[in-house]
Amino acid sequence: MFQIQEKKSYRLIRHDKSKTVKNGRNNYTFLTKKLFNIMPMRPELITDGEVNKTFQRLGQRIRVHHLKSDLQLRLGFEGCTGIRNFNIRKLQDQIPALQKCQEKLALNFSGCENLEESLMKSLSVNYLKKLAGIKEYKFYFNGGSMTDIEVKRLTHYIGRSSKALQIAAFSFYRCFNITDLGIKNLLKRLSMQRSSLKKLELDFSRCEGLTPASLTYIASRLKSDFKKLEELELAFTICNVVKKETLLYLGTSIAQMKSIKKLKLNFSYCEEINKDDLKELCAILEANVKQYKELVLNFTGCKYMSSRDKAELRPQFASIPKFILL
Repeated sequence: MFQIQEKKSYRLIRHDKSKTVKNGRNNYTFLTKKLFNIMPMRPELITDGEVNKTFQRLGQRIRVHHLKSDLQLRLGFEGCTGIRNFNIRKLQDQIPALQKCQEKLALNFSGCENLEESLMKSLSVNYLKKLAGIKEYKFYFNGGSMTDIEVKRLTHYIGRSSKALQIAAFSFYRCFNITDLGIKNLLKRLSMQRSSLKKLELDFSRCEGLTPASLTYIASRLKSDFKKLEELELAFTICNVVKKETLLYLGTSIAQMKSIKKLKLNFSYCEEINKDDLKELCAILEANVKQYKELVLNFTGCKYMSSRDKAELRPQFASIPKFILL
């Protein structure tokens, strides 16, 4: 069974003609934001039929509220190994308001190792294609049979339908079938949002099908297509993608992005990296130390790197409000 949580927040909008509240000479209105968080109570017992019923319940609740303002939707299917190919069309059919007012969407399929390929196709064509004006899109998938084709489908219509995407997050932890082509397709679609995208999170940890060329490609696209990006998070843990040359090229590319204020790099347990490589990376990033409000570097488990070595690097970033070196 799924639990449906509801949260409501308000934002004061000025100079709106409908339902205004007078405050001196100015008119104001309250814009309601509604968050629906769908969480599995006992993931191991969830089936496709239970998902379909939950979509119907969610639709009834939204219709009761006569929702016409911004909608935030989080669908969590973590650990639901019993779901394979539920009917995503029921979600769109039950909630026609989604197409007009959905502001944020988070899909979490972590641990769902039995999903069929047709589900991802249906998700893209019958749901993502119809979203317009979405500002935040997050997708999490852990393990299973995710392929380059499915990655392309999940981002194909996001690049076309939404012209206001501000936050994008994609996690494909332990997806062995994803290759460099999957990353190229993903970055190509996200580059269509270069004018609006402010925050980007990418996690390809333990994706054994990737090569160092994938990280080089990400670095090259970052400096050329995402010049307005303010927050960047990259994770490539326990993989052979991160080598000295690719790490330093990534650092050089990021250093050319003058808009970055928050940067998180997680390359823990990448055995090709040593303390000298980390020192060179820090020397590159130090040139922009004044622009960073937050800098987190995780190199836990890398070769020949002691806590003392890391302690020697911390003083050069002391001016950053939040600096963490692991």
